[in-house]
Amino acid sequence: MIETGKYQTLEISHQVDFGLYLKEPNSADETTILLPKKEMPKEFEIGDKIEVYIYRDSEDRLIATTKKDIPQIGDIDVFEVVSVGNIGAFMNWGLTKDLFLPYSQQRVKVKTGRKYLVNIYVDKSDRICATTYVGKYLRTDHNYEPGDKISGTIFRIREDLGAIVAIDNKFLALLPFEQIENSFKAGDEITGYVARVLEDNKIDMSLIKAAYLQQDDDAELILSVIKENDGFLEMNDKTPPDEIKNKFGLSKKAFKRAVGKLLKQNKIVLENNGMRIR
Repeated sequence: MIETGKYQTLEISHQVDFGLYLKEPNSADETTILLPKKEMPKEFEIGDKIEVYIYRDSEDRLIATTKKDIPQIGDIDVFEVVSVGNIGAFMNWGLTKDLFLPYSQQRVKVKTGRKYLVNIYVDKSDRICATTYVGKYLRTDHNYEPGDKISGTIFRIREDLGAIVAIDNKFLALLPFEQIENSFKAGDEITGYVARVLEDNKIDMSLIKAAYLQQDDDAELILSVIKENDGFLEMNDKTPPDEIKNKFGLSKKAFKRAVGKLLKQNKIVLENNGMRIR
């Protein structure tokens, strides 16, 4: 059965001036679908099999394309809105016919030029469409752990909870309301850290790395700078905050925490005028 919105392997039935007609292999159904001339393979024979993506053109006719990486039914991805009308919006998704985002499937009012996270589906008329209601399609079968760096797309902001984020455009996460910046909107891509993983494997996200993990990074940074200075750095807890900031990008408090960690690990020793690697 030939289905729209999916990659399928079809058989070359016959050639015409404007392309190739394809059919389902080993099927009694003689339905054929056009592969336009500009997408024909350089070498082929009638009966050859070819992988194509099936969609409907501007005249609602089934058509095939050999383009790769076109989202299939059920996929979640980010696309830019190229126009907005009374019945919905249209998004650029890599094909000549733009992807239709019905008005009823817009959780937020979309704007031309902005990108939004959507799920791909087929409506009752067999048209490939998009919906911004993606929450129910997101998964929780990830392997992230607290402290891991993560990136995702905001697809909803709730004043009672925070920003709902699709990590890797696949996994469900929540950024708490107190960390939401006023400029955040649906469609924004953000980077943060796993604050915790709940019992149902959903992710609580933070824009700030946990202090104990950040301390490890800060300590490694300081140690690497000492090594670059032949094992000795003329800085200590009496160094002015602005010098520390310029050198490491750290506050004096964070600097002292990291130095303390290095001391406990016996990786450095303090001298009168600085720090030296053991």
